[in-house]
Amino acid sequence: MKKSKFLLLGSLFSLAAIPFVAAKCGGTKEEGNKNPADTQGGGQTDSTPSTSTTVDLSKLDQTIQAQLNKLAKDGVKKEEVLVILKTVEGLKDIKAEDLSTVEFKDKKLVIAAKEGSKLVSGKYEFSAQSDSDTLMESNKIDLNKLEESVKQELNKLAKKDVLSEDVLDVLKKVQGLESLRLGDLSKVEFNENDKKLTIESHKDSKLVTGKYEFTLKK
Repeated sequence: MKKSKFLLLGSLFSLAAIPFVAAKCGGTKEEGNKNPADTQGGGQTDSTPSTSTTVDLSKLDQTIQAQLNKLAKDGVKKEEVLVILKTVEGLKDIKAEDLSTVEFKDKKLVIAAKEGSKLVSGKYEFSAQSDSDTLMESNKIDLNKLEESVKQELNKLAKKDVLSEDVLDVLKKVQGLESLRLGDLSKVEFNENDKKLTIESHKDSKLVTGKYEFTLKK
């Protein structure tokens, strides 16, 4: 009799456990059917690196560069640079602490972003020397483009043993060459074989440039 009771109780416990097993299996299946995107999406968003939004000072627009170049002088102030940079899109709130360097030294303007700035990066440089050299060169008198009247006078000197002093006397009549000296000319010669007069400027001359040539008709 006791043995029958134990068998009966064992059967009841087995039947009671079946719903729990079924529930567990159902839950596992639902978890397996979840969309992978739902479980991975959040992690991917966090790991994506943010895109830099700083403005590279070495890649400013030409119009901005032109304005900055005008500040290429001794005593340039950071405030003057900031006024210009604030006109750039995205730099409305730029401050002095965003720039580590603003200086004009050795005829070069240097504007460097401070490391860690959230607005700007890189460095802007402008050499005023190149512009001044161009200006100086444009102010020189090109010996190849002298007025016709001056050329005619020089042509009369196309003869053996032409003197540099005679050439200077003619060239000094040209406006802007009143103070011309022998050192401004690297060559004054008449080649008898070619019958050619050559007057060439010195490369370091601040008054003249180029070369004048005239060949006598044979």
